[in-house]
Amino acid sequence: MKLKTLLLLFAVAIGSLSARGDHEVILTPERILHFDGNLQVNQDATLLVTETIKLTACGDQIKHGLSRKFSFHRVSDQGKPLDVGFELKQVLCNGQPEPYRLERTGDNIQVDIGRRNTSLSPGVYTYKLVYLIRQQLGFFRQYDELYWNVTGNDWPFTIEKAAARVDMPPGAHLLQSAGYTGAFGAQDESVLQTLDEQRQPVFSVTRALQPGESLTVSASWPRGFVQRQALPATSGFDGWTVILTGAGLLGAGGALFVVLRRRSRGPVRRKKQPPARFDRPSGPPN
Repeated sequence: MKLKTLLLLFAVAIGSLSARGDHEVILTPERILHFDGNLQVNQDATLLVTETIKLTACGDQIKHGLSRKFSFHRVSDQGKPLDVGFELKQVLCNGQPEPYRLERTGDNIQVDIGRRNTSLSPGVYTYKLVYLIRQQLGFFRQYDELYWNVTGNDWPFTIEKAAARVDMPPGAHLLQSAGYTGAFGAQDESVLQTLDEQRQPVFSVTRALQPGESLTVSASWPRGFVQRQALPATSGFDGWTVILTGAGLLGAGGALFVVLRRRSRGPVRRKKQPPARFDRPSGPPN
């Protein structure tokens, strides 16, 4: 009888653990198990981003849901801030629509997902965010480029795996790509770069990202596949900008010098006859 009772209690305990799901994961610190980003470059120069974030929640820092922070600071070649037009299109948790709050402070945007009065049960959750954004492409003489921080640097816990795929505009082929990991401004290249079946660049980190570290990727393709915006999307520029600007300044300075010199020398008397080089020829050239 005692043996049956013990077996029954053991079965109840196992069933309780199974009902809780992945209990082994719950006992470990909160972390992002996988961060996947898909970056679709559209022909109108907008960028459609899909983020899939799988994480563990223990009620420590993830209490009600995921908080995703963005920082967008874009200026034109003239130093004027550009409106990135952030548009959040979809927020899901485990495949179901989830309520969220959107806060904007200057160039910073924070998306708080979940209900304030509802605490998450410890477990594994998968969040999906889809958003559209503008002014993120760099336009150069021979090519266009996307330079993108995939994960962001504001996570307070480890990201075990991170990956990104760039869907270049239709018909474009990859010219060059790069991937970086580390804290803000770092250029550690712990990234594996491959091409998928559609010849689109794929980036995967080769080590876990520690708190404050991120995955950043870049990809370029020949110009002519997206509609270039009236205002450049980056503060980067090519040599022609410097040359033309310098030529304009020199021309203006030269004109000012001539005017001032003429004023200092008094009025200029016009010749009755134009210089010989301006004489109209009397007959057809030889």
